[in-house]
Amino acid sequence: MRLVWMSVLQSNFLKIFSVVFVFLTFSSFALETTADEISIDSEQGIYTLTGNAVAKEDEKTFKADKIVIYKKNSEKRPTKINAEGKVVYEDGETVITSDFCDSDCDSNMDFVVTFSQNVILQGPDFGLIHADKAKYNTTTKAMDLTSKNKVKLILDKEIESDFNKKNKI
Repeated sequence: MRLVWMSVLQSNFLKIFSVVFVFLTFSSFALETTADEISIDSEQGIYTLTGNAVAKEDEKTFKADKIVIYKKNSEKRPTKINAEGKVVYEDGETVITSDFCDSDCDSNMDFVVTFSQNVILQGPDFGLIHADKAKYNTTTKAMDLTSKNKVKLILDKEIESDFNKKNKI
């Protein structure tokens, strides 16, 4: 009888606290994360955020259905962050959406993020851009865009505004 009560109590506790909040501190680098579920493999240095996943550092924010953070114990920052499913990356006024993204920390400690499939970039300096693939350096803000056909750039603010409303950005 006691085991059943504990099981019900634990189940209700998990329902009440279904959103998990973890504040990962890596020396001088702090990454705030939230998700419906978080799995931590400390031996491998893999943090998997599933369901309404958010990873934030200063003005840089990843949102996606799933985010995986890789961090070796000897490193100050994560070495890699991957996201999939309704990916939204915000960096100040720059917003990039896609289906997938992979990022790597380069030798200068800059994150270079590669977005793929249904990539849309929006920012004050370049309006609205559609591409198949985009590489974005989060420190220098440099972008490299590729597409099978053509990269599409929209500079019309009215079209951009309509896009924002439609995509709730």
